[in-house]
Amino acid sequence: MAIQRAVSSLKFKYIVLTLLVALAIITAAVLQIWIDFQETKRRQELTAADVTKVVEAHVFNTVTQAQNILGLVAETIIDDDGPHMMREAGRWKQLHAFCASLIGCKSIAVVDPSGQIVALSDTRDVPNIDASDRLYFKVPQKTKRLFIGPAVVSRVKGSPILFSIALPVFDSAGKLLSVVSAGMVTSHATDFYGLMGFGVSTTVSIFKGNGDLVARYPDMASHVGKNNAKGQLFAKELPKAPSGTYESISVFDGKTRIAAYQSVKDLDLVIFAGIEKNVAYQNWWNRSAWTASIIGFLLVFILFILYFGYRSLSRQGKLEVKNRELSELATIDGLTGIANRRFFDLTLQREWDRHKRDKSALSVLMLDVDFFKSYNDRYGHQAGDECLRKIAQILDASIHRDIDLIARYGGEEFAAILNCDANGAYVVAERMRLAVGSLAIPHEDSKIGTTVSISIGLASTSTSKIVSKEDLIQLADVALYESKSNGRNMVSPSPGKIEALEVLG
Repeated sequence: MAIQRAVSSLKFKYIVLTLLVALAIITAAVLQIWIDFQETKRRQELTAADVTKVVEAHVFNTVTQAQNILGLVAETIIDDDGPHMMREAGRWKQLHAFCASLIGCKSIAVVDPSGQIVALSDTRDVPNIDASDRLYFKVPQKTKRLFIGPAVVSRVKGSPILFSIALPVFDSAGKLLSVVSAGMVTSHATDFYGLMGFGVSTTVSIFKGNGDLVARYPDMASHVGKNNAKGQLFAKELPKAPSGTYESISVFDGKTRIAAYQSVKDLDLVIFAGIEKNVAYQNWWNRSAWTASIIGFLLVFILFILYFGYRSLSRQGKLEVKNRELSELATIDGLTGIANRRFFDLTLQREWDRHKRDKSALSVLMLDVDFFKSYNDRYGHQAGDECLRKIAQILDASIHRDIDLIARYGGEEFAAILNCDANGAYVVAERMRLAVGSLAIPHEDSKIGTTVSISIGLASTSTSKIVSKEDLIQLADVALYESKSNGRNMVSPSPGKIEALEVLG
């Protein structure tokens, strides 16, 4: 009986010890998960707040530059005693130069006191446009100060979504002479932040003090004309403090975000930055799930067994990471971060084999940065490298299907493999050309403009009789030469019929 009692006591102590160890492990794990959650939340809030500060500085700098430019236009109008001389060749060239010097400026409009646009910086042939109902014309007359307008779709055909920065012009007697307005591309106010390496996908919005939307990234086009005055930001958060962080539920898309905001009173603007909650906590969820699995393993196999099992898994995981890193190094271009020539060749071989097997269409684009040697000579190789990185990023963003590929072919040349016919490839090529143009990277030594552009050659199995992948590349290269010979900054297809397509920028 004594032995049985001793055994029972030992079992009891063992059970108690096991429960205590399990309780200690679970308590420590839950505490760690909670601390990790709080730290993750704090980091995401700081990231969102940092984005608002960067956007605020960028917007303030843009508005200041615009105000200075518009002030110079206003002085010219005052000297001329009205805007009637702005169409004259010398004055128009000056107006055009003013807009070109303002990054993000689509056009500067000069409006007479009746609301009629009398001059536009981007064309001397001014269409008949009545702007008397536009806020950028009505509000500055009343406030007699600089006005920043909400996002609108321009009445000038083919223009992007714009917001206005407008300045009224009065003579010495207080009589209205004109309103000058800079139409600013909304993406300039928000999209730039994605190049700054915050490492998260953040929604950035700029609102007027009344809630009108001025700019948004991403998906500006879906939200033009919207107002957020009844949303949580304006109804609850701004009345409490001019800046802060909170959990936001968007009235635009219904998504929940970890958000930060910053009021810019001098400009009557509010900057918002939000990280989707599921994205913000994704790594925390992954870490928590991993911790929970470890707890279960500990309770079943005891600490000692788990220790060696965990070490084995850890070594295996590190080996896989190293192998993956080595694999990426072999296929990724070190400068631009996109696929390299080696991976392009391997992919083209695979897609060519599939084309021969399935009789499906296959197209290749050859792309070259216009006058890139001149760019390097003027701005230096570091600036040239940064230029190539930006171009590579926006070309990669122009590829919308996982089965397609963009790669750095060598130097300032890029190449794309597209699983579509010539018509589809032409649409993608035009999208790429316009996207590079939208970067507005200054290039004073370009012989065809003031910003960096690309020329593109297109070849497709759907329009030419091609017997090898080498022929496909050669035809695309010949088409690229055609683009360069015919003035650059264009897409030239290899011989064959391509239907007329309207490509939207």
